[in-house]
Amino acid sequence: MVALGRMALEQRLLPFTDTLQAALDKVRAALSRSAQRELLDVLGQVQLVGIPALPALPAVRRAVETAWFEGRALRLTYQRAGHQVGTRTVRLRNVVLDRQHTLLNCVDLDTGEARQLRLDRLLTAKLLDDPRPVPGARQT
Repeated sequence: MVALGRMALEQRLLPFTDTLQAALDKVRAALSRSAQRELLDVLGQVQLVGIPALPALPAVRRAVETAWFEGRALRLTYQRAGHQVGTRTVRLRNVVLDRQHTLLNCVDLDTGEARQLRLDRLLTAKLLDDPRPVPGARQT
């Protein structure tokens, strides 16, 4: 499990690396000192090969993670194709992970339109306490 977690971190299989790292630290802390040394020896013998996802800025990753888990809106600044910079106020619908990109499926809260943004192209992400619901979503 620790080796798989390490692979997920190194290859950025999950965008929320701080949370995963904290969970792995808890697993390792539950082991005896001798078991921790044995684990380090085994991990040193395992090579993980693959194509890592493109990196994202740590502050952006943390804000996106919080927004996703808490259902909060985000004010994003991102780099469009052609190096233009844009901004949007969005709420996340879901996160798509492929071999090279982490994609955020969002709803633009200003237009109600669906948008897909690449996590690695986000320059800033500010959490908002925006009470606007996601357009078209069922309200409870």
